[in-house]
Amino acid sequence: MKIVSEVRALFDETPFQSRIVLISGNDIIIRGGERSRLAPGTVLAVTRSGRRNDMPLGTILLTAHRGEWPSVTRVRSGEGFKEGDRVTVVEEAAP
Repeated sequence: MKIVSEVRALFDETPFQSRIVLISGNDIIIRGGERSRLAPGTVLAVTRSGRRNDMPLGTILLTAHRGEWPSVTRVRSGEGFKEGDRVTVVEEAAP
């Protein structure tokens, strides 16, 4: 069980990073869900990988989890988001 605890501790230290998996109307679905341990209200930056660096596109707001893996977000700023764009936490909401 010590190994499981050590692996879990490594995951706890790793900053959250995910991808947009689906855009449906105003909803942007990311891989996250309840397992991400992010609270609704968390602000995430959206970037797209470029040849030399990541291009910032805007921010999205986490509105709800839909089970263990998917989370629903809404656009807070920016446009032109696509499936596969990277998301990272900018500001965590209080749990």
